[in-house]
Amino acid sequence: MRLEQSGDGTSVACRLCGSARTVEYCRDAARPYFRCGECALIFVPEEYQVTPEEEKVRYGKHTNDKGDKKYEAYLSAIARDVLDLPVASPRIVDFGSGPHHVLSDILNTREARCVPHDPLYGLDAAGSPEQFDIAVLCETIEHVRNLPAEINLLSRLVRPEGFVYIHTQLYDHAGDFLAWWYIKDVTHINFFCEETMTVAAGIMGKRVVRTNGKDTVVLQ
Repeated sequence: MRLEQSGDGTSVACRLCGSARTVEYCRDAARPYFRCGECALIFVPEEYQVTPEEEKVRYGKHTNDKGDKKYEAYLSAIARDVLDLPVASPRIVDFGSGPHHVLSDILNTREARCVPHDPLYGLDAAGSPEQFDIAVLCETIEHVRNLPAEINLLSRLVRPEGFVYIHTQLYDHAGDFLAWWYIKDVTHINFFCEETMTVAAGIMGKRVVRTNGKDTVVLQ
């Protein structure tokens, strides 16, 4: 089976499951979006992605740091939801924590032990001697360049019966994708629906145990 091709003729395999059944789903002025016929991931081909350096510069323009009351309130709600998972005094990895690791700090004040992980900013939990009870990916998975490698790392970091808590906007099959605000951030290169999350869970040896159908999925 041949791979479908992007506008410049390069082959594009699915960035999650590796399937050759990908087609160009749509495009805007900045980039094309491919959709996988196997797992329904919508993704941006590599040649249209911003560089890690450009992504870091863009992130640096955000005000996602300590002292931003609105941001802290948003992450506090995430922390409460994470700590509702049935694990007493959990050991948590904040996967994609950002340079200020605000969520990690919030969780560390609430009867949890949380380690930040974001190699883009020199924070690396990959060598942890212990496995974690919970991995939290808060506005992270949509940025990941090498999904198989990061999923493999999560599989190693999280104990077999542990949880993976993912917070990302899920796309609606019936919605107008090109009008969706979430694609306007050029650092967002992966777009998931519930079907895609089920496939991702299977790759990790887990299953979806909870989703709100909008922006939160929990795997175990």
